[in-house]
Amino acid sequence: MLKKTSFKIGILLLIIYSFFIIYNEFLFGQLHVRQYLTDIKGDVILFGINTTFTTIFLVLIAYNFFLCTVNYKKSEKSDLPFFVFQTALFLYLAIDERFMIHESLGYHLGFKDAFLLVSIGLFELIILYYYKELNWKKTVKSYALYLGGLFFGIMILIDTFGAKNGILRLSFEDLSKTWAIFFLFIYSFEFYKLMQKGCKNEEQCTPKDITNTNKGYN
Repeated sequence: MLKKTSFKIGILLLIIYSFFIIYNEFLFGQLHVRQYLTDIKGDVILFGINTTFTTIFLVLIAYNFFLCTVNYKKSEKSDLPFFVFQTALFLYLAIDERFMIHESLGYHLGFKDAFLLVSIGLFELIILYYYKELNWKKTVKSYALYLGGLFFGIMILIDTFGAKNGILRLSFEDLSKTWAIFFLFIYSFEFYKLMQKGCKNEEQCTPKDITNTNKGYN
C-alpha cells in the first residue's frame, strides 16, 4: 500500500514539475527556461562534486529517517515526532546545500551565515538530548552520531574564525562538512536497521527478536 502511494505521489510531483518547465518555456522562451535545465558545469572536470556528494547524502539521511517513520509502530509511538523532525531537518539541509539558503539569508539580513547553522545544530542537540540519543553507548550508531557532531563543530569553527583566504582553509572546512554528513548518514542507516528489527537501541534487540525479524523479512 505504501509503495503504491509513494509511486502515485512521485508521478504527481513529476507531472507538476514537467508542467512548470513547459509552461515557463511557452511563456518566456528557451533562454529563460535554460536557466532551470542547464548542466552543472565549470572550468574543470567534476565541477561542484563535493556539493553533489553532500546533497545526495543529506537526501539519503532524510530518506532513512522517513523509512523509520514508516516502521515506527514496531517501536514506541512517542518516537514518531523525532523521526518526522529528522526527516524534515535533513531534507531542508539538502535543499540548503544545493541552493545556498543560509548564505543568502546571511547576506540579505546582514549576519554571519554560520550562525544559522549553529542555531540549527543547537536545536538538534536539544532534540537528541530529549530523545536520549546523546546517551553514550559503544555502538556504531553512537560513534557515528558523535563523530558527525565533532566534524560539524570543526566546520563551524573554521567557517566562523578561520582566515578567509587562509592556507587549506576551504579544504578543511568543506571536508569537515563532508565527513560530518557521512557519519550522520551512518547514524541514520543504523537507526533504520534497528527499526526494522522492531527496536530503537541495540540493547533492546535480543537474539530472539533478531531471529524472529529475520524470519519475517526472508
